[in-house]
Amino acid sequence: MASIKLQVIEMVAVTVLWILFYKLNLWLFAYFVHNPRIYWIFLPEGLRMISVFIFGWTAVLGIFIGSIFTNEAEISNYVIYLAAISALAPMLAKRTCMWWFKTPATLQGLTGKQLLIFALAGAFSNALFSNLYFHLYGLSDSLYNFLPMFIGDLAGTIIILYLSKGSLFGQVSKVLLSERLNLSFGLRTDFSNYSKSLMNPLNQLSPMLSAGFRLTEKWSINGNIARYHQLPAYTILGYRNTNGELLNKTNDVKYIRADHFVLGTEY
Repeated sequence: MASIKLQVIEMVAVTVLWILFYKLNLWLFAYFVHNPRIYWIFLPEGLRMISVFIFGWTAVLGIFIGSIFTNEAEISNYVIYLAAISALAPMLAKRTCMWWFKTPATLQGLTGKQLLIFALAGAFSNALFSNLYFHLYGLSDSLYNFLPMFIGDLAGTIIILYLSKGSLFGQVSKVLLSERLNLSFGLRTDFSNYSKSLMNPLNQLSPMLSAGFRLTEKWSINGNIARYHQLPAYTILGYRNTNGELLNKTNDVKYIRADHFVLGTEY
């Protein structure tokens, strides 16, 4: 049951991120439009590849749902088929490259060169099958849209891959009891493209809860409970063997975790 709940959370997260990335792409690259369906830079393609790397078929379903929501046309076979192509193309690229490189399902040992080939395969498969469908559906008399879509998908993937080390943070606060009690809750996640174990943002969720109560005008009590994640030292990430291979990239290295409990007074 816990596994099913986690998969549902992952699917919803991918769907929401797809919609957000799609809206962000519309805003950032409004002047890089080849036609209403194709952008010369398409950031969601990067999300498509990374999410399928991490979550597998759960991400495929999330992308499928997100693609339906972001298609401006009314729900129809056309919209459903395009959403299916959008969701299945990165999985096809992943499976093909795993077979070609003899890469395990965990993707351990994946090199930077192989990652680039994954990106090329993902962009190629989505552009090919999408344009074949456009042609068969009568939206295009030729496959001349293949190159712009391929370039846009590849550019979006490369940008996301190079930016895929970072963090997300959100916080809400509430003042109660005539402004004497201050409550605050925050949630942060970190991620890195160093290895698959560091790419999953759900593994590095860092919640924070703090409270402050004002006893008098000058005296208050403060408390804080938080979990923090920190990327391992570069001496660990950059450690190589005599062949120049990054050893810890395949050792399932994880973020360093620390739990903090703080209680104090302020006068």
